[in-house]
Amino acid sequence: MMIEKTFEDSHDRDPNKLNSHLNVSFEDVIGEPSTTHSFDKVWVCSTALFEISKYLIYKVLTLVLAVPLAFLLALVFVVFSCIHIWIVMPFVKSCLMVFPSVKKIWKGHDR
Repeated sequence: MMIEKTFEDSHDRDPNKLNSHLNVSFEDVIGEPSTTHSFDKVWVCSTALFEISKYLIYKVLTLVLAVPLAFLLALVFVVFSCIHIWIVMPFVKSCLMVFPSVKKIWKGHDR
C-alpha cells in the first residue's frame, strides 16, 4: 500500500489540536512592559534571532530525531497494544467470568 502525501494534504499537521497549548512565537515568550523598553534595534534583532534560531534548530532536530522517534514510539504502541489485546483483556474477561461463581460460593459458605 503506497501512501502519497502532498503539501496540500499535510498543511494542517495538528488537526486534532494536540499541541495548541504550545505558543512559541517571540511575543508569547518575551514581552516588555510599556514602562521599560529596550532600543528598537535590539528588539528587532532579538525578534529576528529568536525566530531564525527557533526555525533552524527545530528543523535540524526534527531531521535528526523525527524518524527514529517515530519508529521507537511505534514499537512502544505495538508492544502495549499486543499486551493489552493478548494478556490484559483475556485476564479481565476471565476474572469477570469467575467472580460471579466465587461470589455465590462465598455467600453460600457464610450461612
